[in-house]
Amino acid sequence: MSVDNSPRILKAESIRGLGSKIVFDYSDMHRQCEDYLEQARSEAQRIGDDAKRDSEEIRRRAYEEGRNEGLREGLAHAAADIDKKAAQLADGMALEKLQTTFPALEAAGEAMVHERDRWLSRWESTAVELAVAIAEKILHREIELRPDVSVELVRKTLDLAAGSSRLVLRMHPEDITLLGPHADEVVRAASRCGEVEITGDASIARGGCVIETQHGTIDARLKTQLERIMSELVEKNS
Repeated sequence: MSVDNSPRILKAESIRGLGSKIVFDYSDMHRQCEDYLEQARSEAQRIGDDAKRDSEEIRRRAYEEGRNEGLREGLAHAAADIDKKAAQLADGMALEKLQTTFPALEAAGEAMVHERDRWLSRWESTAVELAVAIAEKILHREIELRPDVSVELVRKTLDLAAGSSRLVLRMHPEDITLLGPHADEVVRAASRCGEVEITGDASIARGGCVIETQHGTIDARLKTQLERIMSELVEKNS
């Protein structure tokens, strides 16, 4: 079998058809490239927009955080300033109040001290009066139990009138009876007086007496002596 080595002849139709196929394929690739470019541009735009939004969000957050931090610092400074001014105002008001309150408190304190002293003085006086009243009852009871006590009390009182040229002794009649029939001699010897007059006086409690001399009167009644003691005690404690 022989081989045909002669050159092949291409028909025009075949060439035209081949050219059309080549052109068609190029246009398709061009469109694909355009699509890719468009997608790339869109993606780049999207990325750019996202980056822009992100940067704006970052700036906004940074601004907000900075503003909030500034507000916090400002509020902290303002609060500290307010506290300081409030403390100064409170101190001023407290000082002013104390300046007006101190005189009133001082006056109240003085009034309380005065009232306390008055009450203590009154209580002490009452206590002394009570003690004297008790002592008086004890003395009267002792005289009732031991009548000779009256004579002894009169003797001590007569010592105060010693040396008088004349005296009048007034005492309870029962105490005169205790002196016995020689009462004048007893009184004269006790007082070392010249002339002695003894007079019974029922208004004078037993154990007491009143002595009248040219120099004056000696009131030695028990009641009078106790009142004198009470007065001295009250005056001493006042």
